[in-house]
Amino acid sequence: MKKLKYFAFIAFNMLYLSANGQYDARWVLGTHAQLHFCDTCFNKPTYENGNFNNLDGTNTASICDKKNGDILFYCNGVRILNKKGVVMENGDSIAPGKYTYHYYPYDNIIWNGVSIIPMPKNDSLYYVIYTNADSILDGDYLASKLFYSIIDMSQNNGLGKVIKKDIVIFSDWFENGRINVIQHANGRDWWILVNSEKNKHYSFLLTNSGIKLFNTLILGIPYSGTIRIKTQTCVNQSGTQIVYSYSTFDAAHQHRLDFYNFNRCTGLLSNYHIIPFTDSLPIVGLAFSPNDSLLYVNNILHLYQYNVKDKMDTLQLPIDTFDINVFDPFHVLFGSEKLAYDNKIYMGTWNGSRQLHCINKPNIRGKGCNFVKGQIHTDSTNHFFQGSMPNYPNFRLGVMKGSECDTIRETPALPVTDELLIYPNPNNGSFKIVNGQSNIKQVEIYSVLGQLVLKQNYNAALAVEINVKELPKSMYIVLVKNTEGAVSKAKLIKQ
Repeated sequence: MKKLKYFAFIAFNMLYLSANGQYDARWVLGTHAQLHFCDTCFNKPTYENGNFNNLDGTNTASICDKKNGDILFYCNGVRILNKKGVVMENGDSIAPGKYTYHYYPYDNIIWNGVSIIPMPKNDSLYYVIYTNADSILDGDYLASKLFYSIIDMSQNNGLGKVIKKDIVIFSDWFENGRINVIQHANGRDWWILVNSEKNKHYSFLLTNSGIKLFNTLILGIPYSGTIRIKTQTCVNQSGTQIVYSYSTFDAAHQHRLDFYNFNRCTGLLSNYHIIPFTDSLPIVGLAFSPNDSLLYVNNILHLYQYNVKDKMDTLQLPIDTFDINVFDPFHVLFGSEKLAYDNKIYMGTWNGSRQLHCINKPNIRGKGCNFVKGQIHTDSTNHFFQGSMPNYPNFRLGVMKGSECDTIRETPALPVTDELLIYPNPNNGSFKIVNGQSNIKQVEIYSVLGQLVLKQNYNAALAVEINVKELPKSMYIVLVKNTEGAVSKAKLIKQ
């Protein structure tokens, strides 16, 4: 009976992986080191050798073939390399910035600063999303730009080519890296989330027609300190909550976790709140449990667990401490964390080693989570797991059940001219539109789902007043056509 259950489990997972893709079946983790999560070894990933040239540090992403789970290419924030460990054509020296290449050819000295996303409705094209390192504030690197490059894997006999490079998506002083990617509730498109130093949050939407800024929101309390460190950020499995870690190295030892709820339909953050981290050393790693109920947080010495679902259970529960007597070849200190699709959380080591730690039952509160130090070990003195876990999004979110988000449509691709003024904005549904010096002929208002909610025609008016108080509180897109046929576009926020 146990054998039947085991084979049924394997068969289920094979079907599950086949249906949802194997983009993250292999994790490129360091010099000649990778983990393979395969159909037949689903409950125990295997360490495998590989030619992963100069991959190091805190900033990694890799992507696999959707069908067979073989490595396609990977990136460390300064170079894009093919599956043979060779720099891809046009893939060298990405993310130009004052401090980007300080550790070249290794990483970009930032955390979660690169992510790879398959282009919707295209099996050969991939976006690489990344930030640079362009300034230093209180000892912490800042990014000045969010970039993308596009990789065409049909080029060079399947080794790929960077066909667009270092295209600027947006410019601001962003927190170093800290890119979160979440699948849209329609199961097709992708949200790209970054935030600035002043707690300004940007939501970009990636569709098969490109990337565009969708939302800008100021939410949360800016973090300050004389010597700051910002490491991992992570998203829960359902894509509905994001947490950022903040710490200082100064005498105050201020450490905290910033939580936000996320709406996969609208791309908006809400319900900001803080949970303190009570330890003298800065936060290094974060990971949610598969059922989203628990959050694991660690510094280089200690691992803790929080219950983020039960308000009556507020303990920062100690789970384990690093072993001071283990050297492989250095102290095997605790590093960043990542939940894999085998529903286990893997932890790297701060200074690199031949070992990985593992939380085997992360849905269980307390030490029953079965944290095992050094559970995975490489087989050679030349093979190392370096730095952080790869920055994979959850590729298996799919369509949000009961959601109408799959009806989202792109607003018409019309030429945009003039400066469209809406005031007041935000408003209660009553507002005025002024379309530069052009006469207004038509006004259309679309919901964030792409649904037309209002259409009005006018007889060459310089300004119009509109009342949509009956519409729900939300963000809308306003399109205004002038008498010459040109179109202007702006966002409207109804409070």
